[in-house]
Amino acid sequence: MLRVSAKDVLASLRCGSRRHMLAAIADGLVIRRILTHLGLPTEPPPVAPARGPPPVAPARGPPPVAPARGPPPVAPARGPLPVAPAREPPQREFAW
Repeated sequence: MLRVSAKDVLASLRCGSRRHMLAAIADGLVIRRILTHLGLPTEPPPVAPARGPPPVAPARGPPPVAPARGPPPVAPARGPLPVAPAREPPQREFAW
């Protein structure tokens, strides 16, 4: 969850300490029994049908013609650009 949504789900909201995972249940029958005991649905919600493309507004005559452009303007000559001083990148702390 931390990688996907940048949210640390194992950090306690009350005291800030770390939570510990006690078990990971992978058996479908056990998961179904737990959900049934809690009164929660055991089947996923139905998948909604795909939506079509957004409607397109009807054309109102020919498209506007862009004005003719010549060569791109040339920037005036200037001296060399100043060089920024070197600095260290900011350090970020991640808990994996």
